[in-house]
Parts: sequence; structure tokens; C-alpha cells
Amino acid sequence: MIVRLLALLFCLYFSAPVLLANATSTGNELFRLGFSTSLFTDVDENDAKAAMKVWGQVVGKARNIPIDADASIYHSADDVLAALQSRQIDAVGITTVEYFQIYKKTELARFFVTRNSGSLTEKFILLAHRDGAVKSLADLNGRNLHVYENARTSLATVWLNNTLYQKGQGRLEKLAGSLQKHKKLANTVLPVFFRQVDACLVTRSGFDVMTELNPQLGQALMVVAESEDVVPAIFVFRKDYQPTFLEELVAGLNELDQSSAGQQILNLFNSDGIEERPREELDLALDMLEKHENLPL
Repeated sequence: MIVRLLALLFCLYFSAPVLLANATSTGNELFRLGFSTSLFTDVDENDAKAAMKVWGQVVGKARNIPIDADASIYHSADDVLAALQSRQIDAVGITTVEYFQIYKKTELARFFVTRNSGSLTEKFILLAHRDGAVKSLADLNGRNLHVYENARTSLATVWLNNTLYQKGQGRLEKLAGSLQKHKKLANTVLPVFFRQVDACLVTRSGFDVMTELNPQLGQALMVVAESEDVVPAIFVFRKDYQPTFLEELVAGLNELDQSSAGQQILNLFNSDGIEERPREELDLALDMLEKHENLPL
């Protein structure tokens, strides 16, 4: 992976000056993008910066768009909001949770969603061993739970807390005997399979891949609860960002998966495509977050 990344950086290094020179000669403002660290839970920040640099240059080269080669990385929703409001960045990649934290404070537009295994959304499932003690949500009290932590599970505990409240249970943090987060899916699921942990919270798509590789997992583990489909993360523009090349930029994003270089960049983001979608497709996730915000502590 790193070898491919370095090779792409080497090739694109020579095209970057052309893009920057074009921006200077035409007077166009450079397109500046940023990303939240929440999107890179299992990637070193320096590697993430390098990957984002390549990602921006691939789009820029394909459409002859002037792009700032150095993307910014932010560590909180407040930092993202400040950067958008001060126009330090023109677009940003964030989780849906972070979007919920800022969308009422700044105007955003042109929503893009990445695909994972062909799907723009994620479902979350609570798994337990068929021969274990957890058969329903009511059985979680005092039990040990593992949670899969990455960008596509940003809404997982939000959904589970809401569901527990609807069933008359307390918040997961107070209900569970212990709660551990893992950045590797196997480290989240396998302890439940070996009955070292009572239950785990993961993505349906991730578990489906694991059961394809190891059917025994599907035979031994059962789904205790499952969420609806929700959008876990987005890439979005400032509403007032209207350069002359905006439509070219949007087209380049939509077609990123149509080139081998673009596909390699998407792989770094654990995605197989990105496409523009209506803002309304976030409504279910936003409603989920609104309910969660109003839950009693």
C-alpha cells in the first residue's frame, strides 16, 4: 500500500506545479479541502495527509482544476466549523456525527457520500454467541461488550443507545459491565466467537465479509438487534463556494472510481466510489442524533 502511494506521489509531483501555475495565471482561487481525523481511525496522520494530497491531485489533474496540494486535518467539529466559517477550506470530509454538530451554524451544500462494498449506507448489528447469555437487549446488563470503531461506525452507539432507551434500558456506557473499542474488526468479533466477550457492535457489511471468509462465524453468532440504513460520513462544500470550475470539480469527484489512480485513492479511504446525493438522505441519521442528544444522562 505504501509503495503504491509513494509511486503515485512521485508521478503526481510533476503535475502539481502545472495545476498551481494554471491557478496563478487565470486568477482562480485554489480549491482547499480538509478532513476530520475521525475518518482515519486506523491510519497514521502523516500517511493520511499524503493520501489526501494524492487524492486532491488526481481530481485536479483529471479536470485541470487548481487544487491546494496540502489538505488540512482537523481534530474536532469545532475546528472544522472555524475553518469553514473563516473560509480556510472550501470542502471537508467529516462523519455524520460531526455534520450534526455544525450544520445549524454554517451553510453547506453539495453532499457527497462514499460507497463501501457498493453501498452508500451502513447498518449496525449487535452480535452475541448463540450459546451465550445475551439473547436480547435486556441481557446486556453487566455484560462485556466490544465496539468496532471507525468512520463508518460513528453512529453505531448512537443507534444502540436510542434502541436501549426505547426498550426501557439505560445508556450503554452505564448498562454494560465493560465496554472496549477496537479499530480492527477481527479484534471486535472473534472474542465473541471464542466466548471471551458477551457481545459486540459492528457493521453488517463488515460481518458479512467475515462470514463469507469463515462461515463458522455466521453459524456460531446471532444478530440480537439491527439498525436501519444510515449515511455514516460525508464530503460537503461551503454553500458560498462558487468558483468557475465547480461543476468540473463535482464531475471529477463523481468519476473518481473510473480511473485506476482514483480507485487506489479510494482504497485508502476504505471506499470503492463516491457520488453526490440529496441532502435529504441524511435525515434519518440526523433524526437519530437529535433523539440521542435528548436522551436522559
